[in-house]
Amino acid sequence: MYKPYPLPFNRQISIKKILVIFTLSSILFLPGRAQIVYEKAYFIDQTQERTECIIRNVGWKDNPVEFEYKLHEEGANVKAGIDSIMEFGISGTDVYRRYRVLIDRSGTSSKTLSSERNPVYQEEVLFLKVLVEGSPSLLYYSDGNLERFFYTDENGSAEQLVYKKYQYSDDKVGENRAYRQQLYTAVNSCGKAPDDISRVAYSKKSLAKYFTEDHHCSGSSYIDYVEDLTDQALFYFTFKLGVNRSTLSINNVVPSYRDTDFGEDLTFRAGIESEFVLPFLKKKLSLILEPVFQSYSALSTFIIRAGFPERNVDVNYQSLEIQVGTRYYMYLNERSKFSLTAYALLDKPVNSSIVFEDGPELIISQSSNLALSGGYVFKDKLLIEFRYGFDREILGPYTYWSSYYPSMSLNIGYRIH
Repeated sequence: MYKPYPLPFNRQISIKKILVIFTLSSILFLPGRAQIVYEKAYFIDQTQERTECIIRNVGWKDNPVEFEYKLHEEGANVKAGIDSIMEFGISGTDVYRRYRVLIDRSGTSSKTLSSERNPVYQEEVLFLKVLVEGSPSLLYYSDGNLERFFYTDENGSAEQLVYKKYQYSDDKVGENRAYRQQLYTAVNSCGKAPDDISRVAYSKKSLAKYFTEDHHCSGSSYIDYVEDLTDQALFYFTFKLGVNRSTLSINNVVPSYRDTDFGEDLTFRAGIESEFVLPFLKKKLSLILEPVFQSYSALSTFIIRAGFPERNVDVNYQSLEIQVGTRYYMYLNERSKFSLTAYALLDKPVNSSIVFEDGPELIISQSSNLALSGGYVFKDKLLIEFRYGFDREILGPYTYWSSYYPSMSLNIGYRIH
């Protein structure tokens, strides 16, 4: 495969230095210094003593068996586990309470379904997450693909709400929805009919709504932690402006006199970024969609052969970049965080070409490439970002032509929820 015309050596070294610094900073500095922050919290031990502290909130997707805490900001980091802790809570949003329960861990995928319709229980001691606090409470347990809901009875014990898929009659799948009968019998202050309860799904949102309605009917006090969590915005829109530095060189394997290095071009870039923050892992991961308008223009010269005058070659390149990416946040404190983003780009040129004087016109084609960015976010509003776009081939349809087009940019943005 023919290699594209390279950048001058000093510019290659510059880009390599940037990439090395960026990579080392990400690997060595950020993970050690910019992890999830400790938040105001408490725990209750087996003697029922409550201790105020700060706990490292990792935004558990699965229910934890231990946690890390400090008694104050400068204090030593201590681990505590389910063997010594009855309950712990963080900032009024996450509460985990220890229960001895009977839990059915039957699989739900086609490969792990059993032929047994009824739950197969085993006794375990678990931290259950409180979704709705009251009498009764709604509790939740997650472990990988396993999800189970529990409710507290009049004695304060936790009982599993039964929902189970099972296999019968030559690969047919049935569903045991016994949780509906349990709700009808044990959690029904509103006096709802079975047909009404049949519309309650085995999910956080649906069950939490049912329990809160039940507390309204009974007039008892409650706390809905599910509502508190879902009220937090999961969508962001960020308006971005920036300066883009691009370089372009082209090469032809037949008449080498047309090899041209157009050099650098500084231009403005603008885009609107849409971001969906995934609702787990302390909202550290998000998905990105960002259309960006970019342009590049330059004039250079070439010589057909010795003794002939110089001729002009002009490039005029503007396009819409459609960027799709994944972003990872690293928290510094409650107001500040770093971000690392990996993008895949589809570039769609608009009326773009490279024109040689008394020679061919090369139409710039649709192309794709990858990009990386590192940024700093302040108060979930202001963003500053450095982005590096790897080379993309903009002369793809031409057999004897190749190009080299990397870019880097510095952007600022303002985010709205």
